[in-house]
Amino acid sequence: MTVPYELKGEDDETVINMLERYEDIVQSFPEELTKEALPYFIDWFVENVVIVEITAYSDENAYTIFETMNDRGLNLTPSEMLKGYVLSKITDSKQRIEINDIWKNEIQKLHSYDDTADQSFFQAWFRGKYAVSIRPGKAGSENKDFELIGSQFHSWFKDNHKKLFSLDTPDEFFEYFKNQFPFYVTWYLKSWDAQTEYKKDAPHLHYIDYWGIAESLQDPILLSSINIGDDDETIYKKLDYTARYIETFTVRRAVNYKKFGQTSIKYTMFNLIKLIRGNELERLTENLTKEISSIDQQWSAIDDFGLHGQNRKFVKHLLSRISGYIDKVTGKSSDYVSYHHPKGKQFEIEHIWGNKFNEHKDEFDQENDFQSWRNSIGALILLPNGTNQSFSSDKYKYKIDHYIKENTYVQTLHPSYYKKNPNFLNSELIKELKFKAHLDFKKEDIEDRKKLVQRICEQLWSTDYFSSKST
Repeated sequence: MTVPYELKGEDDETVINMLERYEDIVQSFPEELTKEALPYFIDWFVENVVIVEITAYSDENAYTIFETMNDRGLNLTPSEMLKGYVLSKITDSKQRIEINDIWKNEIQKLHSYDDTADQSFFQAWFRGKYAVSIRPGKAGSENKDFELIGSQFHSWFKDNHKKLFSLDTPDEFFEYFKNQFPFYVTWYLKSWDAQTEYKKDAPHLHYIDYWGIAESLQDPILLSSINIGDDDETIYKKLDYTARYIETFTVRRAVNYKKFGQTSIKYTMFNLIKLIRGNELERLTENLTKEISSIDQQWSAIDDFGLHGQNRKFVKHLLSRISGYIDKVTGKSSDYVSYHHPKGKQFEIEHIWGNKFNEHKDEFDQENDFQSWRNSIGALILLPNGTNQSFSSDKYKYKIDHYIKENTYVQTLHPSYYKKNPNFLNSELIKELKFKAHLDFKKEDIEDRKKLVQRICEQLWSTDYFSSKST
């Protein structure tokens, strides 16, 4: 006689799931097969369905089976295979159920952001906190930690958890994934949130969302700097400081017309990961200061930098950072977001010179020379859409009276701005920048503004930020 199975308190999720699926069969079994047709269905089933019993003699053996098969015949993701291996290492059924519940909860959080966020997270976590090697650039070299984590982090973890994670016993696995896993998921997602929405306590996370590096490098760098014992304030500082290094690196390369795709910078960034991994805040600031000081690309390249057909996105970022910074120094509430992606009217790049070569023949013989100066960073500002279009082709002497109504960086072109503006005139930071008005706008004036931009960049991206946190 068949007796229905009764769940026991110690039954884990697998047993519960099997019982529920069996009940699904009962509910879904066609009624027309339960009577006269049943014997024929049984014959058909016996002749056409092969049931194979697979016995796992150990948790390790069970994981191997799980890694290669599942009930739907679908390929398992690396995250699922990692989970299977981790659970196979935890022998206590209650602990296994607890980790399984934690795992489901954390993966659900990640999937609420993106369907593949779980895989991106494990890659960032393992690269940021544990990877110690990277494939050499020579042809034919073998993949190392960095590459293996990117392609098969579950297998890499299986091969390295004893050496790199110090995980061996069931209790060590349990404690690690109970505490470390949720902590790093939480901060991976908080970092993601701060990149998407400007956060005053960590503004550079937002900046690198628009002008950063590949996520496959950026996310590991960010996670490498934080520790599970850090408080929230310290973690946000670490993430912000690390993001500031990334932005400084990319901006300085961009004004020098240097690329920063993953292939060209991955060795530099991997060395940075290892350098700042697990740093305390004071040590982190020392290391980041040193790394910024050693960046080859200098701000002097501003002298030759300008707008061209493929760098409009960066020029908008640079001018937004400059405009937001000068506003902040003078006590205004506007910031980077106000210029780069405001909710209302958008800002556009404005050429101070109209595109009229004939009006500048007193200084230029060749039009391409005129265009080069016209597109120089010293001859560009940001204006609201509409305002920019309404007088963009006018001569400077007609534009300048409109400029006094705009943002601080634009207003500084007008002599009137240097009167009755105590926040501007009395600021020590502003005095260091040596602003000056421009009644006319010739090559000499563009040269002056280029030098001003260089001074602003040197001040804005100064390593003094790590002690003052003023920009």
